[in-house]
Amino acid sequence: MSKDCKTCRDVEDWLSPSYSETIASTNPKDVMGSKKDLIHLVPTEAIRSISRAMKYGARDAKRADGQTGYGDYNWRSTKVRLTVYLDAIMRHTMAILDGEDLDKIADFHIQDILALI
Repeated sequence: MSKDCKTCRDVEDWLSPSYSETIASTNPKDVMGSKKDLIHLVPTEAIRSISRAMKYGARDAKRADGQTGYGDYNWRSTKVRLTVYLDAIMRHTMAILDGEDLDKIADFHIQDILALI
């Protein structure tokens, strides 16, 4: 960036860690914002991965009745016992502990765990 550009200097200052620390300590809005979930720290690939697992369940999963998928928002519209989700989380966790990274049906076990949470 050109050092002659006031806007460029402002951007450089804004990107520097010391600027963020200074702002966080002096700007009340930043102080409040820094107490909330810092979503920008979540790797975008983790969000994409959860999305792929959710899409599989919503549209591609084989159901016991022979149909495919449970619907995009089935988890909102149809009550499911908490133990169903906890059992699934435990099955995926135990598979990882047993050295199995990939789910035989969808993709990575960790994706499925994150989607179930």
